[in-house]
Amino acid sequence: MAEETPQAKPGDLKPYYDIIHQVISKLGLDPKECYKEEGRYWSLCKGSADVFITLFILGEGEEAEWYVEFSSPLMKIPSTNLLPFYRRLLEENAKWVATRFSLREDTVWLDTTRELAGIDYDECYRSLTRIGEVADQLDDELRAEFVGEEGS
Repeated sequence: MAEETPQAKPGDLKPYYDIIHQVISKLGLDPKECYKEEGRYWSLCKGSADVFITLFILGEGEEAEWYVEFSSPLMKIPSTNLLPFYRRLLEENAKWVATRFSLREDTVWLDTTRELAGIDYDECYRSLTRIGEVADQLDDELRAEFVGEEGS
């Protein structure tokens, strides 16, 4: 279902909200229930993985630009075996398309970020489902390998 790319004026996010809502609806969820207005993000689950869609702005004035990030927290950084853990993340990085690992405080995230301008339905759907599917697979694998019975 290819939708036409919206041509929104700067600051007009409605066409992009509409695309995100269509994608979430296609997944069988209510986008209004997933939306968290205070943070300008949506929250949903894919299996054991929490997945977020976040809109944010970088820059100021004429340089300001909106971005969209699809992300999922995978696990806390393990307290032991850090070298094998980081090696595994680098090896996983080479396996997946349009994803990356990042650290936020003491948590490893899987994410993809791009400019909001020009995103269409298909790219939004692919980005969301890719992050959800990869995170759902890797969160369990990484926890089993590096945390074991300790939990996450």
